[in-house]
Amino acid sequence: MEKYGDFRPTQFDARGLGLPDRQDWLIVPCSRTRDSEPLTVSNFETALKMLDPDEDNEDVEVRC
Repeated sequence: MEKYGDFRPTQFDARGLGLPDRQDWLIVPCSRTRDSEPLTVSNFETALKMLDPDEDNEDVEVRC
């Protein structure tokens, strides 16, 4: 995993774009879209379960 401050979603994006207070957060390199295939969806759901996000957990943030 890499820190958000080093993360670039695409080659056109700046590193650590737009979230100065979260530069030391870790990024899980897993995403899904409406066109995702079953393996990608499964990987995303598994990563999400491992992080155990809920409304009271301030240590995990899922950006949709």
